[in-house]
Amino acid sequence: MAEQRHINRLRALTLILALVALGVMLTRLRGEWDDLRATPAGSPAPSPSPSPSDANADRVVPREDVPTPQPNLTLTLAGRSTPADDWSNRLLDRALTVISEPLPAGSAIVWWRGADNSGQLALGEGGVLLGSRPLDTSGLLTLDVLTPNPDSPDQLQTLGRVSWEGDALMLTARGVPPGEPDSTWLLSGGTLPLALSALVEQAEARGWALTAAYSETLTGQGALVLLAAVEPGDATPTPFAPPPDVTLSPTPTVPPPATPTPTRVPEPYMGEVIAGVLEPVMEDVRGIPQEAMQEAIGLHPWAGPLTWTETGPLVDGIPVAVQAADELNLYTLYETADGEVGTRRFLEITFDGSVTRFPEQQVLFQEQRMEEALYWIVRTAAEEGGRLYVALDDFGARQSLTVLAFRPYSTSPGE
Repeated sequence: MAEQRHINRLRALTLILALVALGVMLTRLRGEWDDLRATPAGSPAPSPSPSPSDANADRVVPREDVPTPQPNLTLTLAGRSTPADDWSNRLLDRALTVISEPLPAGSAIVWWRGADNSGQLALGEGGVLLGSRPLDTSGLLTLDVLTPNPDSPDQLQTLGRVSWEGDALMLTARGVPPGEPDSTWLLSGGTLPLALSALVEQAEARGWALTAAYSETLTGQGALVLLAAVEPGDATPTPFAPPPDVTLSPTPTVPPPATPTPTRVPEPYMGEVIAGVLEPVMEDVRGIPQEAMQEAIGLHPWAGPLTWTETGPLVDGIPVAVQAADELNLYTLYETADGEVGTRRFLEITFDGSVTRFPEQQVLFQEQRMEEALYWIVRTAAEEGGRLYVALDDFGARQSLTVLAFRPYSTSPGE
C-alpha cells in the first residue's frame, strides 16, 4: 500500500516537470514569432558570420596597377646586320672622336702616312676593299685596329683587336679610360672579314667612310690604322701633311762611325745581353738568299737599314718611335732544314711602366730602355763592320723588328 503511494507521487512529479518544460518552449517560440512579425518586409536576412577559413579565402590582396604602355610610346632600334656590330660601334665611338677632324702633323714621317697599301675602306663583291683593292687578311692570326694618338701624332693608340680563341673569333675593345677592363665578344664560326665588314657598315650607317692604312708582318700579325673619316663619296683626303722641313727621301747610304753616339748613358750589361743573342743571328742571315730577303722587304711598308743618329734610331732614314712601346719583339729570317726560309723570334723586351725586362734572359733595367736596346743592336753590328737591314712593324704599344740581312759597309742590300 505504501509502495503504491510512492509510485503515484513520482508520476505526479514527472507530469509537473513535463508541463513546465512545455511552457518554457511555448514562451520561446512565441518570442521568436513576435520578432519575425516585427521585421519589415523585403529586409535582407542577416548574413551568417564567416568562419576564419572563409574570411581568409575572400580577403583581397592589394596590388599596384601597372599602366599599359600607350601605342605612341614605341622605340625603334637600328637594325643589326652582323654579330660584330657591338664591337664595331664600340671602336667607332672612340675612333670618330679622333679621325673625324684633320690631325696635326707630327715631327717624323711614319709608315702609316705614306703607306702604299692605304685608301678608303669599302665593301665589294669579294669582301672589304682598301683603296679599290681587295684587303687580303687570310693569313692573319691577329689584327689590331688603331688610330694615331691626337696628343702625339707620331704614335698609335690601339682601339681593339681581332684574334682567335680556339675555333671562335675573339673581338676585343680596349677599356676606356686606360686601365679599365677590355670588352670581349666570342663569335662561333666568325671570320676576320666579317668583323671588318661590320666596321665598314656601321661607319656608313653613321654617315662616314673610313680611310685607313694596312700592314702585316711575317708572323701573321696585322695592323689597320684608321686615318680619317669623310662623308661617303668625298675624295679620300690626305690625313697628314708632312712638315715643310722633313723630306721623304731616306738618308744617304754613308757608313756611320764605328761607334754610334747614344742619346743617354748606356748600360754595358745590356750591351752584353744584346750581343750574346744578336751575334748568332748576324751569322745566320749571311746565308739567307737575296730573293728571300727582297720578298720579305716587299711584305712590309717600312724596311731598310737600321741606323743611329744623335736623335735616336732610324729605319730607312725614318725616326722610330720605339720609346712609346711597352712590347718589342725581335725576329730574324732563318733557313729551315728543308731549305725554306722562315721567321723566328730571338729576343723579347717588355716595359711595365717602371722597368724594362728581358723575360727569357731574366734581367731587368730601370725605366723605358727600348731605344737603348736598338742602340746596342746598331753598335753590335757596327763592331762587326756592317749594318743590319730590318723590317719594322709599329703597332703603337706593340712593335716588332725583323732582321732581314747583315751587310758590310762596303756593300748595299742588293749585293
